[in-house]
Amino acid sequence: MILAVGALSEPLLPSIEGLGSFAGPVFHSARWDPAFEPRGRRVAVIGSGASAAQVIPAIQLVARQVVSFSGRRPGWCRDGIAR
Repeated sequence: MILAVGALSEPLLPSIEGLGSFAGPVFHSARWDPAFEPRGRRVAVIGSGASAAQVIPAIQLVARQVVSFSGRRPGWCRDGIAR
């Protein structure tokens, strides 16, 4: 799970029930884990900021599945696709 919410220099980790017991890797895009390999994995991206708009197209090329969760619709996206 990749969290892409919060201001550029102030990563925000949302309060999600069960997040602490999630067995997979969890990190904010501003604190990218260089050991993370998305190839063949199911990946969830929470947030719709500029980081998400960059991360999603890059990892969808190799991940088995990418699901994006967003509470709002950013101005630089139309129909869920970064433009």
